Amino acid sequence: MWAGTNSGQILVFILTLPSAAKRKDEKVEAMLAKEIQLKHRAPVISIEVIDAGGLPVSDARSPAGAVPHKVLIASEEQFKTFLLPTLKPSGKYKLTAHEGSRIRRIGFTTFAKRSDSNYTENCMTCLTNQGDVSIHGLPDLRRQVQTNCMKKEDMIAISTFSFSPRGEAFFMCSSSELQRVSVTADSKLKLRGSVPIEDGARASDKPAAVTAETSEEQQNKDNESKIAAPKPKPPTSPDMHNETCVSEVSADITLDSVKDHTSQMSRAESSSSTTVTTKVTETKTVTEETKPMTNGNGESSSTSPAAEDETNKSKSNLF
Repeated sequence: MWAGTNSGQILVFILTLPSAAKRKDEKVEAMLAKEIQLKHRAPVISIEVIDAGGLPVSDARSPAGAVPHKVLIASEEQFKTFLLPTLKPSGKYKLTAHEGSRIRRIGFTTFAKRSDSNYTENCMTCLTNQGDVSIHGLPDLRRQVQTNCMKKEDMIAISTFSFSPRGEAFFMCSSSELQRVSVTADSKLKLRGSVPIEDGARASDKPAAVTAETSEEQQNKDNESKIAAPKPKPPTSPDMHNETCVSEVSADITLDSVKDHTSQMSRAESSSSTTVTTKVTETKTVTEETKPMTNGNGESSSTSPAAEDETNKSKSNLF
């Protein structure tokens, strides 16, 4: 019995089954025989023993005596094969290190030639977390075909994906829809259903042609009316800052409209700065006219002209 863990460890157990007569009295015993620790320590996805032709031994079509047998261990990052029973490494294919993808599902398929059904090849199919399906040859693990099957964001499809031995796969494309895909030439997706129609129920060819011509003429008229129709003008706003010119092609603000918008803003700013300067000048002029006079001692003097004349007269009388 083979068992894989999330830490990249593979455990090989030997099972001891009692005879049919002692099955009720004796238990099945499991003894750990060998242990493999993968260096990259990625979780193990699948373990399969294959024969010399690449066909799984568990498959009933595997012929007896097709040796040597190999064990294929698929982790999230790579495929690796070991010879049995020595467990000597014989092949490896790194996927995450080269492409950055991670393995999600694997399957084994037998491909038959279309012209000669007796010629077959055993391959391994793989699904990655990017939604890609690839086909690898066995036992050399060489990749032959890779194609995109689904979007990498579709987690429902990736988590429910399942391969079949006939080269088909099924997955849930939604919560209530099942999708079927095929990777082999002999398993084409053909619509084999039919709907019986009574004689005379199908429309004749001439009315159909007339209907097609009428629809084309109507479409041409609609296009001409759209071209001849006047183009709507953008609504005007009293606020200058909310007026923008929108391109009729891309419906975005064009470079010309931005230039016009900034020029209007600069004009408004320049006019407001001129008004402020005039007011400041007038204020300074008034201040200079009303400035009080000072005497020689540095004290302010507010004497009127009539008082100065009386002072001069009194001084002349004294002399």
